Amino acid sequence: MSYSPTRADATPVATDAVARLNTSPSPNAGASLKDTLVALMDSILCASGVQVENNITLSANNTNAGSFVDMPGTSFTFTAPIAKTYTVHCDLAFFFSVGTSGTGYGAVRLVVNGSNGAEVVAGASSLNNLIPLHTMHSAACLVGANTIKLQWAVFGTTTINTNTTAYANYIVSG
Repeated sequence: MSYSPTRADATPVATDAVARLNTSPSPNAGASLKDTLVALMDSILCASGVQVENNITLSANNTNAGSFVDMPGTSFTFTAPIAKTYTVHCDLAFFFSVGTSGTGYGAVRLVVNGSNGAEVVAGASSLNNLIPLHTMHSAACLVGANTIKLQWAVFGTTTINTNTTAYANYIVSG
C-alpha cells in the first residue's frame, strides 16, 4: 500500500519535494527551504511503515453489558507526525467466566478517535479458557494526539473477562 499526501494544488508532496530538489540552480524552486524540507520529511514519514507499538498489561476486569462499553485500561494516545489514515492492529486475549457454554458470545472492537472498527465476535464455547484474537481498523488521524482504545460487549448469558496475565498489544502503521 502506498500513501502520498498532497499539497493544496493536488501535487503529491513526495513528487513536489523531488522536483524541488532536482531543480537547477535553486533547490527551492520558488518555495522556501523550510517548505521543501517539510515536504521531504512528510514523504520519508509516509514510507517508514510502523509508527508506534504499545503493549498494555490488562487488569482484572469484566463486563456483561449488552452494548459496547470501553474496556478499562486499554486506551492510549498516539501522536501522529502527519495527518493521514493509519491502520491500527491489536492482539489481545479474554475469557468467559459466567454462564452456560454455548449460550452467549462476546464482541470486541477497536475505536480510533471515535471511529468504530469492525466487531470481532467470539462464542462462549467453553468457560475460563483464554480466547486470543486479532483486530484491526483504519481511521483518519490528525497531526498530534489521537485516542485509540478497545470496547467490548456480551450478548446472552455470559460474562467476558480479562486478567493480569493478558495484554493488549497495539501496532500503528501508515
